[in-house]
Amino acid sequence: MSPLSPDALHLLLLPDAVLAISRLGWRRRYGDSRRYSVSTGGGQWQGHGTALGKAFADFPMRRTRVVLADQFVRYRLLPWRDDLRGSAEYQAWARVEFASVYGSLADDWLIVSDDCVPGQTRLAAAVPTGLLGVLNDAARALGRPLLSARPCFSVAVNAWQARFPAARDGWVMFDQPGQTCVAFLESGAWRWLRQQRNVDAAAQRPNEVLASEQVLAGIDTGGVTTLGCGTSPAVGAAGWQHVDLAALDGFPSAIDAAYAAAWLG
Repeated sequence: MSPLSPDALHLLLLPDAVLAISRLGWRRRYGDSRRYSVSTGGGQWQGHGTALGKAFADFPMRRTRVVLADQFVRYRLLPWRDDLRGSAEYQAWARVEFASVYGSLADDWLIVSDDCVPGQTRLAAAVPTGLLGVLNDAARALGRPLLSARPCFSVAVNAWQARFPAARDGWVMFDQPGQTCVAFLESGAWRWLRQQRNVDAAAQRPNEVLASEQVLAGIDTGGVTTLGCGTSPAVGAAGWQHVDLAALDGFPSAIDAAYAAAWLG
């Protein structure tokens, strides 16, 4: 395939699977999609390496975009500091912040933070370097340039804000199997973000989750936007709206909505 081809492979890395979906041509139309199960046996990330190798072999696209499920990612909000100069100092501070919460586990994480308007809080994310290494090795083995590797929460929020640019205030809840991210935005700036592990997602009540977060954050104002791949959670409360990621950017309705995050990546 020509290196100038706009065709791209989009991957979503989950704890138990790799979801692959292709977008073809300059109009980025749907090509094909496949799910690769991840074996839990062997060394750490070995199952993901095998699944990624199969995906790269089955899809000939040279360009690859990757979305990482939030089960692999840890987030921290970094308030603005006038005494820090440049991204290197913020990176060092971010590592100290993660280490203060997660201890030596943070030693094996790649930590990045977004850019922001001076005075605003930064969002920092930490990802296991071992997983990124397996991803890079699998791509490099077949000469596949990686265009991006982004956390799922960031992909979801960016897609929502691109579709609804006026959405700059209020609570945001992003659901994935086994985990929920709950955040609060004020004038487009982060004020609160926390991850919750959901052992039984079916029994999880979004309004109860939100009530708990509002108490912890000390913030009980603002509307609520739920983000997800599929139907709206049954909350039945005024001021709540749901954004289905599978309804954005021409996502092919004939396939499983679980691929929506990869499609938007």
